[in-house]
Amino acid sequence: MREAKRKEPKIRHYKWVERMAGDVREELERRLREGDFQSYRELTAWLGAHGVAVSRTSVKRYGRKFEDRLEAIRLATAQAREVCEQFSGDDATMRDALLRLVQTRLFEVLIATNEHAGKNSAAASLNLTAVARSVAGLVRAEAENRKWHERAAAVETRIDAARAEGLSENGANEIRRALMGQEGE
Repeated sequence: MREAKRKEPKIRHYKWVERMAGDVREELERRLREGDFQSYRELTAWLGAHGVAVSRTSVKRYGRKFEDRLEAIRLATAQAREVCEQFSGDDATMRDALLRLVQTRLFEVLIATNEHAGKNSAAASLNLTAVARSVAGLVRAEAENRKWHERAAAVETRIDAARAEGLSENGANEIRRALMGQEGE
């Protein structure tokens, strides 16, 4: 007997969206973003009136994916904004927090890819070279950040020793700017 061949889910590219006129696509995305429609049936009729022949199911599927992408962008924006607000006066700590946030997201992408690699060819097509470059860039950024922290600590140690010998606060600030490569504040 023949074994039933397992079907892989289709990857949807939404060619109908790519072929759409720019102004119609912008209006579709605006309507999806703002929820400015009563139903997908109405949205499908509106698209038909603008020369786009597509099924309601396809519009609904595209709308859900579009909303998922928007939600992911909103979440990432909120997280980055929160990090910036929490560490607004401390650039080094903010860089650390943003690096951790990016590392977490990349790790989540890799986990999702592993979980779906056998099930979905879209997950398998993840550009591992691009992910590897991102990870390498993060590692470099983290190493540079660590060096900057070490250098700042060494500068502060030297300045504290000079203050103990009578260095003024203005002199300490000038030395700090010169050693850390900072412009006048």
